[in-house]
Amino acid sequence: MNLDQLDEPFASADIEWRIQQAGKNNNGIWAKVLAYVTNRAIMKRLDEVCGKAGWRNEYRDIPNNGGVECGISIKVEGEWITKWDAAENTQVEAVKGGRSGAMKRAAVQWGIGRYLYNLTYRKRDRLYSWRNPVTGQEISLGRIDRKDAVAQAIEANNYIDQNYLPSSLLDRIKDVPTFTVAAWLERYEVILERRELKPNTMKVRRNQIATIKEEFGKIPLASVTTKDIASFLEAYILCDKKSMASGLRSVLMDIFREAIVEGHVDRNPAEPTRTPTPKVKRERLLLEQFTVIRQAALTHSEWAPNACDLALVTGQRREDISLFRFSDIKDGRLFVTQEKTGHKLALPLDLRLDVAGLVLQDVIDRCRVNNPSDFMLYSPVRRGGRKPGPLTPDGLTQAFAEIRDSTGLKFGPNPPPFHEIRSLASRLYEKERGEEFAQRLLGHKSLTMTKKYLDARGAEYVMV
Repeated sequence: MNLDQLDEPFASADIEWRIQQAGKNNNGIWAKVLAYVTNRAIMKRLDEVCGKAGWRNEYRDIPNNGGVECGISIKVEGEWITKWDAAENTQVEAVKGGRSGAMKRAAVQWGIGRYLYNLTYRKRDRLYSWRNPVTGQEISLGRIDRKDAVAQAIEANNYIDQNYLPSSLLDRIKDVPTFTVAAWLERYEVILERRELKPNTMKVRRNQIATIKEEFGKIPLASVTTKDIASFLEAYILCDKKSMASGLRSVLMDIFREAIVEGHVDRNPAEPTRTPTPKVKRERLLLEQFTVIRQAALTHSEWAPNACDLALVTGQRREDISLFRFSDIKDGRLFVTQEKTGHKLALPLDLRLDVAGLVLQDVIDRCRVNNPSDFMLYSPVRRGGRKPGPLTPDGLTQAFAEIRDSTGLKFGPNPPPFHEIRSLASRLYEKERGEEFAQRLLGHKSLTMTKKYLDARGAEYVMV
């Protein structure tokens, strides 16, 4: 007995056709028609291959389901082997219809008529199509004879199931890109490493890459569409995560830009997508509020008011302020290399913010008091059992929040953090010295970015 004979195609008289989908469009009426083997042909095939005493079938109802299971048993080397499958009962001839369907599906388990399940005939266009059972991709076979369509489907199915090496349709399967997004992301991480990004930036990028890999990793790189990316970003936008969506889009743009450079794709599917515009929700900090918070800082610690003053008079980020050292002072200037951008600044010690009554030299002098460290911001007492030492960026943010909340000042659901002192500084310096000075002080390459900091978001009154 050769069980491979069960897989052979059937004569046209043994094949029936059923409309699965139908509709109407600009080209007229269309229908998706599926082929299947009759039960008569299935039993005949089993008789021919296994002998009338070499096979049997049995049925059993599925409790609480309304369906029925069919098991087809074949005697192989003296042992009965059974393969089961099920089908729902139909509205017409419920029992008979359910058993008929279950029989067909059980037969497929043995390979009988399996090739037909991946073959579709579109009557309107008189076209055959084959569906890849692994990827779901449908490939048109064109207007060919049914015999040729069946032959090609058998070839392709055998290749998928058994790594058989056929021709014709298989050649087209091989043309489908197999270089996945996951494979390219491994290469892309190498490219990122060469850019020598800051550790924090690299950490963020790796997290973004992991998110992208989870969504697109198994998809061929060249198969990713604009619609795929748009749907991916929209999911974050709907969850009110526009900042995350914007960041992911930016990374996707770069991922495919580099893929184009190395010849893996011809276009960037992320480029046509809309750029999500995050709406910053945190409130701006006003000078009057800063003054109250700064006064309250006096009771918090010796370094807290100095931290507030350093942030306001220099306009620098918390990461840079925490790294300020006395040894960075040379020739009457404080030399700063911004951690985020690498931008280099030389701040004069006589830098003055008149409206706040601050001079950089005076603030630095106060930082030297009772400070044994080279760091300007030093805590002799650390919480949680930690040793004394310089302040961390998170330590500055946490302390500022505690002091701010202790003042009784009324803020909305997103009160200003320590970082908002930077925006306050830019707005105050802009009024005293102009936009260009504010831009230089903040270390921005473009005035556009500076203007974001200068925007008070309706917190300040307009003088008329």
